[in-house]
Amino acid sequence: MQETARRVQALLREVDTVARLGGDEFVVLLPALGREPGETARGALRAAERIRAALQEGYVVDGHRFHLGASIGVALFPQDGTRPEELLHHADAAMYRAKTRGRGSIAFYHPSFQEEADERLALEQGLRAALAGEGEGGEGLHLHYQLQVDREGRVMAAEALARWRHPARGWIPPERFVAVAEDCGLILPLGRRMLEEAVSQCAAWRRAGWGAAQVAVNVSPVQFRQAGFVEEVAENLRLQGLPPGGLTLEITEGLLVEDAEETAARLRALKALGVRLSVDDFGTGYSSLAYLTRLPLDELKIDRAFVGDLGRDPDDEAIVVAVLSMARHLGLTVVAEGVETPAQAAFLQAHGCQRFQGFLYARPAPAEALAGRLPVREQPRGPDQR
Repeated sequence: MQETARRVQALLREVDTVARLGGDEFVVLLPALGREPGETARGALRAAERIRAALQEGYVVDGHRFHLGASIGVALFPQDGTRPEELLHHADAAMYRAKTRGRGSIAFYHPSFQEEADERLALEQGLRAALAGEGEGGEGLHLHYQLQVDREGRVMAAEALARWRHPARGWIPPERFVAVAEDCGLILPLGRRMLEEAVSQCAAWRRAGWGAAQVAVNVSPVQFRQAGFVEEVAENLRLQGLPPGGLTLEITEGLLVEDAEETAARLRALKALGVRLSVDDFGTGYSSLAYLTRLPLDELKIDRAFVGDLGRDPDDEAIVVAVLSMARHLGLTVVAEGVETPAQAAFLQAHGCQRFQGFLYARPAPAEALAGRLPVREQPRGPDQR
């Protein structure tokens, strides 16, 4: 944070102001960029581009090198506001629009952004209440589970998926509220809650008779990098009495190539616990194949974007066949996500895919709704049972 402040300050004129508002947010005030609106906008863009370039250069801290990015929102006086608080509010709305475009983006304020900012604020407030346990009649955060089956259709595992029922808006899509959680710092409590509940549920399935029950849990990069994450996983397993092999942690490709040394050390520590490790949405990120041979991975998940076009797109078919062949030679299990048709399943089976997940087999559902699908052994009958 200190180095970021120094870099921004070094780019500014004496008449400019830079301040840190809190967290990882900085604000820059640039007066007298020009007399005409067009001139002001061009000056603001040039300044934003200089700041972005400066912040993208590597950081070295305690001998470790880091690469960061910055999302930048711009509001102009007087067209976007005439009061300081109004300009700050609109620049903030533009910054969140920039975030949706990906790391390193710059966005100028537009009136339509305000509706999006208000929507995001309402979701953030609702999510905080849901995490605090507020809500009645089925409202709040829940875990649903989607089954994974093998080539014979036997249930092998279940992926835990967060679901949120808002008191006024009904079910909020996970891609919507997870993005809000990441933006406003709620991804850590959300991730912890998912991990605790999923481990507890898997232990309950084992006690009920599904002796080989496995549960897969998505781990955000922020949660994975958190100090003490390995110890947190170990403690959850111990408290619930779940053998480590019953838990699969799904991580993203991008995480594997960012700060590779620390990531590898943490993965090895998790592997030493006995936890299974999976790369989620394989093929949609960096796809650096080198990490597959260096890291203690167990599983690859083929993204639904490739599975959905099987039978229609030869390029996607070639990618899927290549992933399956590579995984087979590396001894990795492959799970195909988003399988919805018998034709997709047949193609995947013909090329050696081991596990399948999608609407063709099961939709995500609460744990209690899956009882009839789980391979639970028959319980002993009492003397008065027939």
